[in-house]
Amino acid sequence: METPSDRPSPHELPGVEAAREALEAARAEEDQTLYRGFSRWYVPALAVMLLLGFVNQGVGGSSPALRVTLSVLTLAAAGLVLWLVLTANPPKGYVRMDVRWRRVVPASIVVVLLALSPLLLESMLGSWVWIAGGALLAGFIVVVDLFYVRVRRRA
Repeated sequence: METPSDRPSPHELPGVEAAREALEAARAEEDQTLYRGFSRWYVPALAVMLLLGFVNQGVGGSSPALRVTLSVLTLAAAGLVLWLVLTANPPKGYVRMDVRWRRVVPASIVVVLLALSPLLLESMLGSWVWIAGGALLAGFIVVVDLFYVRVRRRA
């Protein structure tokens, strides 16, 4: 009959180290699917596209040539963003979405407020608020991306 002192500790059981290594490998694989990488140019292209769209709205009374140029540049940036999304290489196998609502909701509220504020303030302050709002929105998106990249590297 075995006594409790005759049993090996859990750390001495055969295969414990192999199981630990398998768990670490599974965690690393899950992190690769949860924090899916995308082109490092995606967020800057998105920020430029939004900024150009806001600037185009802000220069409403300017020359038609400037408006056409800004419109073409905005469409080119939108095409680049679309191309970067379509050519992203999603990881094969297990893919799940893990939304951190405590981070997403406040950031989404800030984005909506930055996007709507020029619309609400233009009549009081003038069309320049579109340019300022676009710059703030583009900057906020880049800052959020830098935070995401930092969190992803830590994971």
